Amino acid sequence: MVGTSANSLLVSGYQPIVAIVAALLFAYSSGDVFSPSTGNDQTQETTETTVVWDGPTLAAIKAGLTQGSIDPSRLDTLVSIAEDMLATPSASVMDKTLLPASGDKHDYHTRAPYFWPNPDTPDGLPYVKRDGELFEENRSGTDHPSRRVMDSKIQTLALAYYLTDEERYAEGAADQLQRWFLDSETAMNPHMKYSQAVPGIMNGSEWGSIDNWNWPTLLDAVRLIRPSVHWSDADDAALKDWFAAYRDWLESSPLGERYDLMWNNHATFFDAQRAAIALFLEQPDRARKILSESWHRRIDHGIEGDGRQRYELERTRSFAYSNFNLRAYMTLAAIGDDVGVDLWNHLGKDGSGIRTAIDFLSPYADSTAIWPFLDIKFDRSAIMTTMHWATIAYGDSSYRERLLGLPNYHLLRGARRAHSADLLYLFLDL
Repeated sequence: MVGTSANSLLVSGYQPIVAIVAALLFAYSSGDVFSPSTGNDQTQETTETTVVWDGPTLAAIKAGLTQGSIDPSRLDTLVSIAEDMLATPSASVMDKTLLPASGDKHDYHTRAPYFWPNPDTPDGLPYVKRDGELFEENRSGTDHPSRRVMDSKIQTLALAYYLTDEERYAEGAADQLQRWFLDSETAMNPHMKYSQAVPGIMNGSEWGSIDNWNWPTLLDAVRLIRPSVHWSDADDAALKDWFAAYRDWLESSPLGERYDLMWNNHATFFDAQRAAIALFLEQPDRARKILSESWHRRIDHGIEGDGRQRYELERTRSFAYSNFNLRAYMTLAAIGDDVGVDLWNHLGKDGSGIRTAIDFLSPYADSTAIWPFLDIKFDRSAIMTTMHWATIAYGDSSYRERLLGLPNYHLLRGARRAHSADLLYLFLDL
């Protein structure tokens, strides 16, 4: 049985510095799951409007810092990173040097990461696919680096603002939001038409929306800075307009229709973005409809009765992508908590479901377990987020115990706390 509001956890980042998204809002005491002591309820600020980040648990962390039950030195690390973010210029789509096919810098533009120059042609065109093998040069000059800065800066500073009440952090987050989304001179146009282009083949691809997989959490960061004097009702309304336009493009454009017809993690995150945007736009019925459709189209079709994720197992990094897609499923489930759709416990006719998928992966946290499918860069630590999230979602500490079988688990845990993707680990006794 899934627990209460603590299910809405923070989703982990696929790359360690993408954003503050790997923190799982739970802690352990003598190996048992517990909620941080909140003390007098009157001391807590409400964050009930957050969706992926769990509001009551965020409030409990803040209360723990105030009351001394959480080591205040943990806040020092977050503040240090936030200060670095303040010193980092706000990023925008105008920073790129490689133009999209439109010639308009306001159009977001990246290249598909797993396509390489063709070794059999003089000009290297058309690029050829080498699934799971990153061609690093594809990211140079595109919007990829700036998007990572934008995601991380907004979420880091929003969290720092919430936990410290320091207005300058909200000001920094607001400035980054303005520069990326709202300032007419620097704003991104609300579409992904030129995302994940493939030289010599296509100017943008049906994989493009995956670049924004983390935006459900970004929208929670916006919610955290709403009390600030640096984020006005007019700003909020303008950002809602931007996301409404982006959502309309996702749902009506030819590329958006192709996103919807996919079956792997791209489609799952496509639904997660749409559902999160619907809630941000105060359209719970629309979010509920998206989740109800995902119930059948993504979970029942994407997860087999024994828990294997058939479309992720087709990839050359099948273990990594199986865990990544579970983040999308769990994001959908967290959103479902807010609209009365229980995806955590849903089972298809053959027993398929989110928990079934978790149970299929969990034995491979053990260092002696051999993953029987292709993964050309097998990294067992990819399962950390899955097991942490499952522990709190299902109130089952056996998932956390699985992590003790990871080689150098405690070293990995400590190292991840240094990354902006995992800042909330600073406040949790994992």
